[in-house]
This record gives sequence, C-alpha cells and structure tokens, in this order.
Amino acid sequence: MTFYGLSRLLISGEYALVRRPLYPCGLKIMLGTNLYFQSSWVWLGAVVGLAAVLIRIPIEKKRLVEHFGEAYSEYQQRTHTIVPWIW
Repeated sequence: MTFYGLSRLLISGEYALVRRPLYPCGLKIMLGTNLYFQSSWVWLGAVVGLAAVLIRIPIEKKRLVEHFGEAYSEYQQRTHTIVPWIW
C-alpha cells in the first residue's frame, strides 16, 4: 500500500531540512500576494490558508506515522515541520 503514491519515505534533498517543503512556499506566495495587493480580503484568505495548513499538519502526521511507523518517527526528530532550524 502507498501513502499519497509514496512507497518509501523521502528524506533527502529539501526533505532533509523540512518535512513539508511545499507549505513554506505556499505561505510565501500568500504573503507576497498580500504585500502586493494590500487588501483586507487577501489577508483574510491568507489567514484561512494558514489555518487550513495548521489543521492539516497533525492529520498528515498521524497518517504518515501509521504508514511508515518508526522510520517516520525518527525522521520527525531530525527535521522541522515547515521552517528549517525553527519549526
């Protein structure tokens, strides 16, 4: 069985720094959009997007631990969730 098409745990490249490399990219895009348009509606969208990410992370974590077991737990201890060296 695969998890989102993964048959093995990826731990090299950008995954050696963070477990979810697409999330910081998306957050940077939202921030840039907000700074460019300077609209309260865009900021509201960013807050909703951030909330969705923060809700999704524990759900993904649970499913990955179930799928990869101890290997993912060890990987979690070596890497950060979204921001390298911080979080």
